[in-house]
Amino acid sequence: MRRAVVAMALAVGVAIARPAFASFLEGFHAFQEGKYCKALEEWRDDARNGNGTAAFGMAELYSRGLCVKADQRRASEWYLKSALGGFARARSELGVRYAYGKGVKADVFRSYLWLSAARLTTANWDVVSRQAIDANLSIITPLVPAEEKMRADSILAAFSKEYKMPREFEKLD
Repeated sequence: MRRAVVAMALAVGVAIARPAFASFLEGFHAFQEGKYCKALEEWRDDARNGNGTAAFGMAELYSRGLCVKADQRRASEWYLKSALGGFARARSELGVRYAYGKGVKADVFRSYLWLSAARLTTANWDVVSRQAIDANLSIITPLVPAEEKMRADSILAAFSKEYKMPREFEKLD
């Protein structure tokens, strides 16, 4: 009897957790097949509810103008939501956007901060992303004034303990 209860609890847990993941995967497959409006449909609610991966998908749609009008500011907002949701690739994208002022005001401090946060959280096996982050950091780091670099490094030290950015970075610009 006890096994049956445990099995039912696990089955219910899987049934509850599965729709959000299934929704993301359906959106991802639709995106890969060029069905961008279907991807938007699958990701929108999950992204609004804090799913960092779905928010990254939304950012890509707005950045590229797929099924929606291209809007770099809105794309940056979705990348930020994704970055705050724990998606390292979004942190990297924000760093690049701040470096070039794409959808945000150019800011070398924020660029360095987000690229460094991406570096801290990108998986070791993701060699391509790590190389891109390192290349971007090698360009932006010399442009960051020493006092701002020290401030960023202090923020990053705290970030590496909790993987949470200070409130001032929970919004763009």
